[in-house]
Amino acid sequence: LAAKTSGAVDRFHALAGELRDTEAALSHTSQLMGAVVKYAKTRPVFDGYKAARYSKKYLAQHEVELATYRAAKDTMNTILNGAKLPKIEALKKSRRELAGQKKELYAEYRDAQR
Repeated sequence: LAAKTSGAVDRFHALAGELRDTEAALSHTSQLMGAVVKYAKTRPVFDGYKAARYSKKYLAQHEVELATYRAAKDTMNTILNGAKLPKIEALKKSRRELAGQKKELYAEYRDAQR
């Protein structure tokens, strides 16, 4: 009985670790996707700022959008850490797979908890 209980406890701890890793990967992917969307939406404003030769007037008119653009770019750079940006479809697929994996792991985790 002790060996069976020990195996169940080990499985419970292994599932908890897998669940943490999956949740971290899911969070990472969601943060990256959010930054990509913000970046894409504000990129035209930044391009306009460049075309206006970094005009103070343009900056004053679009300060919020330019701050959002810079923050999104910084977030993407931090998350990617020099890696190439994946296509948005690949990110969506990854997020779906991770969400499914998380759901399955939670079910196993609850069973192991009992």
